[in-house]
Amino acid sequence: MIDYGIENKDGFFYNFVLHDWSIWSEHCQLPSKDLADNLLMLYEDNPTFCLTKVSPVRS
Repeated sequence: MIDYGIENKDGFFYNFVLHDWSIWSEHCQLPSKDLADNLLMLYEDNPTFCLTKVSPVRS
């Protein structure tokens, strides 16, 4: 199964529980690429999300 996450340039993923960047965990995963893309669009004005991308991760 493939999950998706929002990854920064340093290889960390956005943790939706901690509201911070961390290594991959279940708190970073999103069930679809569309959802991840939409969330990234919502955060695009936040400088914390500069140089981020949606990345697939096998779970």
